[in-house]
Amino acid sequence: MSDPAKTPDGEHHAFIGAAKLIAACTMLSRVLGLVRDIMMATFFGAAAVSDAFFTAWKIPNLFRRLFGEGAVSSALVPTFTASIKTRSDEQTRKLFSVTFTAMFLLLGALTLLIEGVVNGLLWWGEFTPRTTLLLQYLAILMPYMVLICLSAFLMAVLNAYKHFFAPAMMPVVLNVVWIGGLYLIMLLVGDQAAGGRWLSIVILIGGGLQLLFQVPFAMRRGLRLRPSTDFSDPEFRRILRLWVPVVIGSAVVQVNALVDHGLAYFVVPYTGAPTFLHYGNRLMHLPIALIGVAISTAVLPTLSEHAAGEEPEKFKRSLIAALRVTLFLAMPAGIGLMATSRPLVEVIFRHGAFTSTAAGRTAWVVFCYALGIWAHTGVFVLLRAFYAVRDTRTPLRVALVMVLLNLALNLTLIWFLAEAGLALATSISGMAQFVVLWVILRKRLGRLGGRDVAHSSLKTLAMSLVMGAAAAAAWHYLWPEDAWIGVRVGVLAGIILGAMGVFAAGAALLRMSELRQILRLRRQ
Repeated sequence: MSDPAKTPDGEHHAFIGAAKLIAACTMLSRVLGLVRDIMMATFFGAAAVSDAFFTAWKIPNLFRRLFGEGAVSSALVPTFTASIKTRSDEQTRKLFSVTFTAMFLLLGALTLLIEGVVNGLLWWGEFTPRTTLLLQYLAILMPYMVLICLSAFLMAVLNAYKHFFAPAMMPVVLNVVWIGGLYLIMLLVGDQAAGGRWLSIVILIGGGLQLLFQVPFAMRRGLRLRPSTDFSDPEFRRILRLWVPVVIGSAVVQVNALVDHGLAYFVVPYTGAPTFLHYGNRLMHLPIALIGVAISTAVLPTLSEHAAGEEPEKFKRSLIAALRVTLFLAMPAGIGLMATSRPLVEVIFRHGAFTSTAAGRTAWVVFCYALGIWAHTGVFVLLRAFYAVRDTRTPLRVALVMVLLNLALNLTLIWFLAEAGLALATSISGMAQFVVLWVILRKRLGRLGGRDVAHSSLKTLAMSLVMGAAAAAAWHYLWPEDAWIGVRVGVLAGIILGAMGVFAAGAALLRMSELRQILRLRRQ
């Protein structure tokens, strides 16, 4: 197995360079997202209004992940990549128009249906104030699904053209609008329930701007948002054949995520459980987005090209290179998040209406989520290998099994750990999914270099544990519990930077090729 850092054809440099751009934009988005979450926790705290808002927000986000993001990318990127390489520009433009039209019609009809049900319940139903508030927020937020899914469509097409900047900036646009709107709400609206309604309207505006932001970049490539109903295009039908299994697979996963939130909302006998789960999930997804989403998004076009060109060795080299770098970054990120979960939550969320008790419960959720970060990021990469060869049915079958496992773990662990048990169940299911997907790929593709991945991962794990122990000891002995927030931020930053230094020194001492590869790309 060749060292990916020394591969002469430069293919790994190409996808990691794109991943760096995506990660940089994602980092900006996540920093803004943390600012947004701080403001949300300060204004709403962890009570009935925040529980209702985050539960309502979960619904359009479920459909966003169902019809947008991964499902759209997995079906569109390989197909559009092949179309760009093998068909004329005019045929690719027609494929773009007919796919955009089909998505708009489907999403519009689905939104009208859900809006009809929700508004009918509000008009004729009698519910508790808590449920009424949830339905009001949901009625405002549902059109966001159309906007974000069409934005995800543009994102996938631009990625097929190997343009990554505009799609990666989409969350930045939403966060800027969200922060600005929330700031005005905090100044002008004193009532939390009314503030949630105004914030829902602000989010709709942000969704529209996310869509419009990408349009000029699409137009530069000759693409136009023109309606077309030529659904007989064979490539469009190919997209449907790829897309439907992924949607079903995403559906079971997202319904399971909604069940997690529902269990936190209705079963955990404490107010605030959905809020703690939401904030813990937000912190977990920071390293997942920076590492797993960035690398997997960047490597999918490369894998698709090798699959289309029938280059199995290059395909495997790109896959393993992406996986090794992913695990090299994800393992220390997860262990570091576990070691610093309490001070992170204290610094980020414990302001205004967010109490010390709420911070402690959120920290346990973060700890349990962080256990599975390495697996979730690795799954992102492995799934792209299936999608690149246009196999969306195998991930569907695996997802169905994992949903059943996760549900069983949820119903078991929630009685012992409350909302933290739901987070732990998610981590265990992620680990199982990683193992199953790897075994299937190994059987289909032959030798993948598993020993190299395992050897590299063991060294990474060892250094991550040393780093985590150092971070935990620093927190225990140095953390100024009641100091001014600026002092605590400085101490936390010092702990994190020190932990990163410990890991980097250990990786250099062990002469890990992933570190050399990343440093070489940074110098370039």
